[in-house]
Amino acid sequence: MAKSCASKSLKISSTRSLSQKASSLGFMWLKQKCKKEHRFRSIDRNVSYDNEVMAFVEERRMRKLTGVKTKELLIWVSISDIYIDDPSSDPEPLPRIGSGHQS
Repeated sequence: MAKSCASKSLKISSTRSLSQKASSLGFMWLKQKCKKEHRFRSIDRNVSYDNEVMAFVEERRMRKLTGVKTKELLIWVSISDIYIDDPSSDPEPLPRIGSGHQS
């Protein structure tokens, strides 16, 4: 997931004549007109994307993620990291919520 995110962000920055410096550092910044909500049926979660989403993309990991929240019971909780433990397994990302760990 993180590798495909990194390659897509590089592709977007190259096609839009944007600076490669941010991409080479692994920094990703997405800006959209309004907030979006999405339902991931595979993990049975609602996810909310803010107007601005920022993260540092690494191999099988997105860290210092801002602008992404998931619904846990009745409250929305910010996601700080997303990672894939075993690259040979089915790539189901595990989000790190706040300072705790969600598996």
